[in-house]
Amino acid sequence: YHCLKNGTPTSKFINKFYKTLLGVPNQTSNTAVHLELNTPPIETEVKMKLINYWHRLIQQSPDRLTKQSLITLLEDGAKDQFTSAIQTILKDVGLEDTWTNQSDIPINDQNHMKSLLTRISTTVKTHSNHSLIEKAQSETKLKNFLETTNYHEINQYLLLVKSRTSRRIITKT
Repeated sequence: YHCLKNGTPTSKFINKFYKTLLGVPNQTSNTAVHLELNTPPIETEVKMKLINYWHRLIQQSPDRLTKQSLITLLEDGAKDQFTSAIQTILKDVGLEDTWTNQSDIPINDQNHMKSLLTRISTTVKTHSNHSLIEKAQSETKLKNFLETTNYHEINQYLLLVKSRTSRRIITKT
């Protein structure tokens, strides 16, 4: 759950790997790298894994130890990293009531469970994409790049400037 915070060693490592993969300088904006590779930040991936695990937990039979642990945490009102992270994610996507009414979720209705997971996943990914685009628009060089290209028809960032030297000039902050 540590990866949910920006600037963690894991996210720094992955961003450095992406930059090496693309052959761009370390000063290149992380936002530009994620837009180029069309990959969400690691924080989004972690959120998706957490939601999928929570989804599996709530569908388990009550005699399973992991389900009993979750029920105990909820009944005691305990705040651990996992429950706090799930609660925050659900709040961010506007489903705070889903957290407070977990016992009312029809876990035997597979269609309902699938649509709930799809709704949460779609919203998390959409928030992540909007966040990336907002960051890009707030960074001067990326804002200029987005204004000169139609982002949805992606003229790839590296194709814009093929020369490695020219890329270094553009990406210096």
